[in-house]
Amino acid sequence: MSVAGVKDDRLKAITAIVPAISDISKSPMMGFFKPEEEVISAKEAYDKGESDVMYLNFMPRAFDEGAAYYYTSRGNRKGYSNLAVAWSQLELVKYNVPVIMKDMKKPYMVITGENAWSRPSSEEVYNAVPGNKEIHVIPEAGHFDMYDLEPFVTEAFEYILPFFAVPSYLFMVKTLITSSIPMKSMNS
Repeated sequence: MSVAGVKDDRLKAITAIVPAISDISKSPMMGFFKPEEEVISAKEAYDKGESDVMYLNFMPRAFDEGAAYYYTSRGNRKGYSNLAVAWSQLELVKYNVPVIMKDMKKPYMVITGENAWSRPSSEEVYNAVPGNKEIHVIPEAGHFDMYDLEPFVTEAFEYILPFFAVPSYLFMVKTLITSSIPMKSMNS
C-alpha cells in the first residue's frame, strides 16, 4: 500500500497500481460492512465467549468485476477466503489515504485503468500527494485487468521501469514476476 512510503525511510520511490481505496468511508467497500451497532454487539459477545466470530464478505458475488476475478481461475487460489473479521471494519472506516498521503515526500507514481472501478480513488490519492508525482491511465483496462491481463501489465511496466531508473534490474524483476504468474490475454 502506498501509505508505507510516507513513513518507511527504506523506500525511496513508490508506485501504486490501481490503488482502490482513498477514503474508505466513501468507498464501494462500505457496502460490504454491517451496521456498526451489530458489529460492536458481536465483538462484545465474542469477547465474553458467548458467540463465534462474525465475518464480513469482502467480495460478494454482487460486486461483478471483483467476482469475475476472485471467483474464477484467474484470481481464486487454494486457501483463498473473502472473509474478514467483522470488527475490523470499526478501524477500517477511519482509514483515509489522502490525508496520510499529504505527507508523501518521495517520488510517487499511480497507474490506473481507464475503466477501473477504482479510478476515482486512484486519482484522489494522486491529487493528495504534493511534489514529484506521475499518473498514468492505461486505456481500456479495468481494475482487475491490471493484475494479470496483457497488454495492460506490460504497458504498466513501460511506465514503472523508467520511473525507478534501474532498467536492467527491474527488467529481471518483471521477468521473474511475469514468468511466475500465469498471464492471460484479453481473448482468453
